[in-house]
Amino acid sequence: MALPAFDGRIEPSVLLNRLLDEFASDPYAIVRWADVARPAEFGRFAPLVVEHARQDDAVAVDLMERAAYHIDTLAARLVALGTERIALAGGLAAHLESWLASKTRQYLVSPQGDALTGALRLARARTDAEIEAGVEA
Repeated sequence: MALPAFDGRIEPSVLLNRLLDEFASDPYAIVRWADVARPAEFGRFAPLVVEHARQDDAVAVDLMERAAYHIDTLAARLVALGTERIALAGGLAAHLESWLASKTRQYLVSPQGDALTGALRLARARTDAEIEAGVEA
């Protein structure tokens, strides 16, 4: 969204101006960076989005609403498949919760651990099931 703001296709916002400042208002630098940036490098801008959404920056609010929409959509599908509890995890979880639909929030529970804990539980459950079924690893 910073590039369309740079060339006047969309209205700039405080957030977009801040992002442009990160790249010295050089659109080519943004494109070069985006071409090789890893998820964590994109993620470093998440706190800026959260901060500016709290200040009612239209672009930041739109980004938070889009993120919440995707979570709501996924949650609705999980619930339709029988899921009774949903835990949000990660650094943005607490910031996104208030943006979610009330229908999604009614299924939210606190995580019982981090991603590694979950992976270990799944591995242990599979191993236990294989042992019970007499399957050798």
